[in-house]
Amino acid sequence: MEREARLAAQVAREMRREKKSLAAAYAFLVFGGGVAAHRFYLGRMRSGFVLVSLLWGGLLLSIAYVGIPLVLAGLVWQVVDLFLIPGMAREHLEDRKPYVARRLGVDEQAIDGLLVAAARAPRSTQV
Repeated sequence: MEREARLAAQVAREMRREKKSLAAAYAFLVFGGGVAAHRFYLGRMRSGFVLVSLLWGGLLLSIAYVGIPLVLAGLVWQVVDLFLIPGMAREHLEDRKPYVARRLGVDEQAIDGLLVAAARAPRSTQV
């Protein structure tokens, strides 16, 4: 029982370490939106590259007025991302569970149960 409590606390610690900060994600959106920094921070590499291509490709093509719709689409996408960031952060944490399980040598299906056990355990075992 003691071993399971220790393992549960370790899993909880590792999952907290994997969690992404919403404040940082929003800061990346506001200050690094032109390079899709928020998407890269949350592990969304493909859509990050697409967003960068839309914004910068559209900017380059705007000389011929062809790229203006691309830039506008990228800007609308970033406004939509204001509402999507919390969900992307949750999904990122869910995606990290198999890596945490492998790193700790725990069955992947046991991660959720161990997280519940860690939440129920007294604080002294979670330190």
